[in-house]
Amino acid sequence: TILATEACLLSRGRNPELSRAEIEQELKNYLGAQKIVWLPRGIYNDETNEHVDNVCAYVGPAEVVLAWTEDENDPQYALSRASLDALEAATDAKGRHFTVHKLPIPAKPICVTEEELQGYAFEEGEDTREAGERLAASYVNFYISNGGIILPQFGDENDAEAVRILGGLFPGRRVYPTPARRLLVGGRNRKGQFVLTTFGTADNYQPDTQPARQGAYLIEGAASHTEIAPWLEREVKPDAPNWRSLDDVAHTLEACIAKMAEDDKGINTHYFRQLVM
Repeated sequence: TILATEACLLSRGRNPELSRAEIEQELKNYLGAQKIVWLPRGIYNDETNEHVDNVCAYVGPAEVVLAWTEDENDPQYALSRASLDALEAATDAKGRHFTVHKLPIPAKPICVTEEELQGYAFEEGEDTREAGERLAASYVNFYISNGGIILPQFGDENDAEAVRILGGLFPGRRVYPTPARRLLVGGRNRKGQFVLTTFGTADNYQPDTQPARQGAYLIEGAASHTEIAPWLEREVKPDAPNWRSLDDVAHTLEACIAKMAEDDKGINTHYFRQLVM
């Protein structure tokens, strides 16, 4: 069963030549799914046309987390309420009703500052931003790894609550709270998309005191103006000793971002992809 947002896949810029039914069939064909459950909206002011993975995600069979706020005056409330209604009225491909866990959004809206705007490099015709503009911060955009959950943190009072909720939903995995403001503000590819699952752990955090799981890591980086792939190839070797823990991954990614900032101030146009093998 696939979750999708109408706001994204049915938007004029996405699949204008396809009907809703045709989009459903394409998803079923490519992903081997049997059913599509449509949610009306995503996260408020999400420039990706409200991707589903920022508002709702599976945590088990017919069990999901949904970005939520109890503040009826918050613009996110109506969006999340509509998605909750859709989930409560739906069943998955096996006829099961959904169990929905409400995962709070940050208590205080995360907004871009005037200082942060100085690091942007907008392309011609691209939407610009203004100081004070609300960003699409959500704890739902977490990444599930072998034995772990990489969970974005925004320096907000709800950070700890998100850790508590996800920790309870994934008792067999360790939650890695990872500062994500820098990525939310500027970690976007050229289409303006922020994908948490690709950023690894660019901000530093307290290292795990337990033995890190072994794995080979491959990071690929590219820039609009400065190509840093050769630098990455020199500095990042999948089997090197400095790639033995998630904390080392964080340090390496942080170094990559620092290098980008040094060579090209517009770091919002860079992207990373991490493959954990």
